[in-house]
Amino acid sequence: MNIFFICALRAEAKPFISALNLKKLLDKRAFDVYRRGNFFLCISGIGKVKAAAATAYVLTAFSQGSGDILINSGVAGYSTPLISKGETVLVNKITDHDTFKEFFPNIMISHSYKEHEIHTFSKAVSLSSPDKKEFVDMESSGIYVAASRFLYLNNIYFLKVALDNLNPEGIKEEEILSAMSKNVNSILEFAGKVHLLSQNSSFEFDFSEEEYRKLSVLFEKMKLTKSMKDTVILLIKKRYAYGKKYLPDTDGIISPVTNKDERKKEFDKLIEYLS
Repeated sequence: MNIFFICALRAEAKPFISALNLKKLLDKRAFDVYRRGNFFLCISGIGKVKAAAATAYVLTAFSQGSGDILINSGVAGYSTPLISKGETVLVNKITDHDTFKEFFPNIMISHSYKEHEIHTFSKAVSLSSPDKKEFVDMESSGIYVAASRFLYLNNIYFLKVALDNLNPEGIKEEEILSAMSKNVNSILEFAGKVHLLSQNSSFEFDFSEEEYRKLSVLFEKMKLTKSMKDTVILLIKKRYAYGKKYLPDTDGIISPVTNKDERKKEFDKLIEYLS
């Protein structure tokens, strides 16, 4: 099982390279890749297109299978008092601002991080922008879409360090390096827990025919997308892994859906109920 880190900037990557004693693979490559044992780090460059390309590239070249782990880490912009400067935040929802598609990372592990939604933009966002959101970056949606084609959804995580307060002056490389250095040990500890969980917990089992029937009825009732269905199934399997070997009763909790807004509302309700 391999563990992959994707960082957009070299300053974000340096603390991981140092802490893990990674060595650059010197043969000609489309992206800079560093490795030691089963640890890999790829520097993608800024933007969701580059991030998606780097993710697909490194997983195609080095992944051992869908059980591998991928963590995207780097700095992100924030404009909310709910998040503190220099704090590591675990992303629980990604919204692509260009397509307005939503993705839901499956957080299958106990942790001490604050969770927050992130919005991925294709260009930098300033505090004065009418499009500004509470938490923003330029890579997450691209990485999620690419990684989800290779890996189990419960093995893809986004740990962002809140640093850029959306000031037009931006942030300096030294600030990024300092912030990432302060958080790298915590992020690596989290990666170790994910690795241990992946080794010791099996999510590969079949539901009974009756359980599949009930899930099909629920999915049809909610008009869920494939990504949403995968999220629900993995959360239910997590419940099974922890001894709750039965389907939760959603009657009276989840209402039928007729449009996207209702689907989002009911889906968020179901995720909260299953978590």
